[in-house]
Amino acid sequence: MTDLRVADERNRYFTGKYMAPRDFMADPDYLLARHRMHNRLLHGWGIVTGLQVRRHPRPECADRWVRVKAGIAVDCLGRELVLHRDEAVELPPPAGTGDDHEFFVCLAYTERPIEYVPVLYHENGCEPGRSEANRVREVATVQVLTADEFRRHQRHRRRDGCHRPACPCGHLVPLARVVFPGRHGKPFRIDRRVRRHLGSRPARLTHIAKVNWPHGGEITLSDLDRVLGRTLEITFDRRLRRGINGHTFVVQYRNLQDDLEFLRYRVPPQLTGDRRHARFVINDAAFDDYRNLRNNEVLVTLKCDFVLDCHDVAVDGNHIGGRRPSGNGVPGGTFESWFRVV
Repeated sequence: MTDLRVADERNRYFTGKYMAPRDFMADPDYLLARHRMHNRLLHGWGIVTGLQVRRHPRPECADRWVRVKAGIAVDCLGRELVLHRDEAVELPPPAGTGDDHEFFVCLAYTERPIEYVPVLYHENGCEPGRSEANRVREVATVQVLTADEFRRHQRHRRRDGCHRPACPCGHLVPLARVVFPGRHGKPFRIDRRVRRHLGSRPARLTHIAKVNWPHGGEITLSDLDRVLGRTLEITFDRRLRRGINGHTFVVQYRNLQDDLEFLRYRVPPQLTGDRRHARFVINDAAFDDYRNLRNNEVLVTLKCDFVLDCHDVAVDGNHIGGRRPSGNGVPGGTFESWFRVV
């Protein structure tokens, strides 16, 4: 039941009321429609947890198969899509040569009638052998679409105001984009940027756990050189996937005119090998010109809206009250910290 117009009627019971099938269906339809409207308008649509798309672990299947991990999503109609177990999916063979070929791995909501039973009475008369489904099973099905098929789903969106859903991907929840290179012999690659996540629970978000400078405090130029190795380091409580660079990890200082100047780095800020630490290495020439740093404040900013963890969810980086772990329970935000060089 996807028609939201029935969400404004429910049964009124009284003694002696005659009940037909439509009356018995009214209450579950009403509750289900209101529940899905709540999902859609208060939470949105996207991946709740899991549903990672990985190359198939068996070497003989790795060139044409992917594995979708179990998980939960909500589509644009507010319906829950539950994939109870991992599922292996074969990708179609790319057509032609020369250009890259792309496919979209998506999750779709399906209702399957089950448990067919004989019908003892029917309004249109007795029909021997007639049966009806006793139950309806909600199923999440993994679908692989070509780029053209996926774009056709995108064109069939509805824009009827907030009451009626607008579905940018049709009724599908995209999980990954798989690209086969035009050149033969090259393995396909999995692009996860098409994934859309719902707001995660605070306990599941990634936070900034530690920094190697005294927030709001002081550090000597000598300690910044010998103890910290001219390196500012931020530690996270979960592995990151991407987002650490010179645009997101920014360090500034106040010059003699009390204006903010950007502090140059030796190499662009990047993650360490374990992907749990982000490092900003101060340029040697800028450090040696100690007049720029001595007795000045250094401001460190990390733009966490663009820093994604291993689940492709933005780091919860708001530095509330200078306490760590960071965060206010919402993905993203800006982490700001400062210290004084003496």
